[in-house]
Amino acid sequence: MLPYVTNPVNQTHIMVIKNINQPNEQRVLFSDEQLLMQISSKDEYTRQMANKLLDILDREINHDKYEKIILKHLGEPCINKCECCYDQVKDIFKMDCNGNDFYYGIPFPVIPTNKTFLQNMKTPLSLHMSQANVEKIYIGGLPKSLADVDLSMNRLQSLDDDAVDFLRQNKVSVNLKNNPWKCDCKTRKFLSFLRDQDPEEYNVVIDRCDIAPEDCPASCVCCLNTSIWTSFIVDCREQGLLNVPEISEKVTYLDLRNNSITGMSIMDREMLERNSQAAELRLFLSGNPWTCECIDLDFVFFMKNISNKIEDFTNVQCLGIEKALVSVEESDICPSALPYYLTLALTLIILIIFINFLVWFRHPILIWFYEHDICLSLAGREEMDQKKKFDAFLCFTHMDEDLVGEFVEKLETCRPRFTLCFYLRDWLLGVSIPDCITRSVKDSRRIIILMTNNFLKSTWGRLEFRLALHATSEDRCKRLIVVLYPEVTNFDDLDSELRTYMVFNTYLKRNDPNFWNKLIYSMPHSKLNQNSVHLEETTI
Repeated sequence: MLPYVTNPVNQTHIMVIKNINQPNEQRVLFSDEQLLMQISSKDEYTRQMANKLLDILDREINHDKYEKIILKHLGEPCINKCECCYDQVKDIFKMDCNGNDFYYGIPFPVIPTNKTFLQNMKTPLSLHMSQANVEKIYIGGLPKSLADVDLSMNRLQSLDDDAVDFLRQNKVSVNLKNNPWKCDCKTRKFLSFLRDQDPEEYNVVIDRCDIAPEDCPASCVCCLNTSIWTSFIVDCREQGLLNVPEISEKVTYLDLRNNSITGMSIMDREMLERNSQAAELRLFLSGNPWTCECIDLDFVFFMKNISNKIEDFTNVQCLGIEKALVSVEESDICPSALPYYLTLALTLIILIIFINFLVWFRHPILIWFYEHDICLSLAGREEMDQKKKFDAFLCFTHMDEDLVGEFVEKLETCRPRFTLCFYLRDWLLGVSIPDCITRSVKDSRRIIILMTNNFLKSTWGRLEFRLALHATSEDRCKRLIVVLYPEVTNFDDLDSELRTYMVFNTYLKRNDPNFWNKLIYSMPHSKLNQNSVHLEETTI
């Protein structure tokens, strides 16, 4: 074979092929737009030379540029026993080898002269190998541009894993009907591929192995393992299952690895327990996010009870606690109730103490709330006798007139402001003292008695005390406030009625540090009344 030369005038490439046993040399001409085979003889030598030419074209010239030209004129160098044509409309190269004998598989490996070009071409290839007696498919015999292949009615029993991966990755359309496929578990990947590609052919295969369709879950691959004794295996690996599929009592192996199953229902457990008694059922359960919480305690006990039937039990992990199920104890997922009861008891104790605190210190707390204008609806009281002229009638003897000033200053000039009634300012001249006392008691909401030793010895003081006591007993809205000064040590100077009142009722001590706050809280709650009036004015 001589090197080809290029005519610089018309860019026509000339390949000179010469056989030393024949005087006439054969010339092959091809240009950029066409490929013309000018070979006179049709003997085996000429065919070999044509194939040689294809190898040179593939190696020496721009493959992408000349691929369509080569495919268009590939009649002679087409694979032996096959018919080839290039469909320019659909841009697909069709190779029809139907009815020929290719016992060793797809013909590319056994035709080395065409292998490089056909396997590297980018034009989609449609290969028809029906009834070609094909017994084996190898990954090396599958072109990269294979778009669809018809392998029906051959003698194929399986496809190796590499061939299955190639067909899946390249999304090749395959016709696999009417082949004597085996349902051996060694070909599990191919059976899964067959189930996805042609469910009808897959059902034919498992039926040929005496596996009823109802015994094989739809999302799993069913096969037989005959290495030692015949075992019925249901392979559900990596199918994204969320629940345990229902299986028949014929199943001897159930593989559920690498799914998304989190637990087993009572029905699932009963089914597995029943099947394990009917047959030597073996399970594979690792690679699932099993939940091992306290509510799943029955499931954990069940798994441990059938651990001798779980082949990968040591690899079964619990989700959340990141611990192997074989080492999970009840205390790991169901903590002791003692901390719960201790917490509950402590909470109750704190609550009781808090309630007692509120009861015991209720009055100081309410005083503090009222003083700081907090929760007035809770700390304040609604006054029923708001039409009274005075907030309080201040009772004292004339010898204690110097004590009145501080009450006037604190109650009438500071906030909240009150209106006081006392004889130095509010009694009319010429009116009898008993009438003035009676009128003052009647027109006031509170009665404040400044109880000093002088008051106890005063006749008018005791009269005021008695009238105030009778008024509060008749009118529940009135309140008697007794301010006891430190100089008073006993109530012996009072009669029995007044002495009994002082013994059985509360009073304010003038030397109490919180005296003024307590006194103001005992007065009519003008803050609450002022808020109510303001609310009514806003509404209007």
